[in-house]
Amino acid sequence: MEAYYSLLNTPEGEEIMADLSSRYNVFSPTFDPHSERVSAFNEGARNVVLDLIKRARTSPKAILAKLELMESDVRSTSD
Repeated sequence: MEAYYSLLNTPEGEEIMADLSSRYNVFSPTFDPHSERVSAFNEGARNVVLDLIKRARTSPKAILAKLELMESDVRSTSD
């Protein structure tokens, strides 16, 4: 669907994708050693974000770069 691409390839959309990727563990483990249910929930949320990445026709690498840029901006403004 072209709408995903149009919406998520704006500067705001890129920020949203970076934020969702961070919040829902695209770049970190989803496993919870204390709960299979929490692990399953975490993996489900991660898969939704991965699907959005695919529909936006971008890459996790590009999103990771955006996330790192956003985090460095936050660090520089808090100093």
